[in-house]
Amino acid sequence: MKTEVTGKVLIINELEQISDKFCKRSFVVEEENEINGQVYLNPVKMTMVNNNCDKLDHIDHGDTVEVKANVRGFSWEKNGQTYYGVDVQAWYIKKLDGNTGQDVPEYEGDDLPF
Repeated sequence: MKTEVTGKVLIINELEQISDKFCKRSFVVEEENEINGQVYLNPVKMTMVNNNCDKLDHIDHGDTVEVKANVRGFSWEKNGQTYYGVDVQAWYIKKLDGNTGQDVPEYEGDDLPF
């Protein structure tokens, strides 16, 4: 499933080298949603993976950005119980002050890195 988020960058984490073939870099964008005249803040944690992690290098804390991402669900079993989770993998980020966006190819492969 694809999603778009527009908001202010709150956090940009350092690169995490998970294995010799996989790394990721997470960040948080806070969007504002108005419902019945009330504004609600929605911080959304996302990741960029592998050779696309450097796409965040031109983004700073406090920047207003547009992000396009894939929402990916996954499951795992532990002690006979099934658990579920969600990962939001960004594939496009653009500063809304007129700078060019950075396209990031969608994660391809059958093995999701969780």
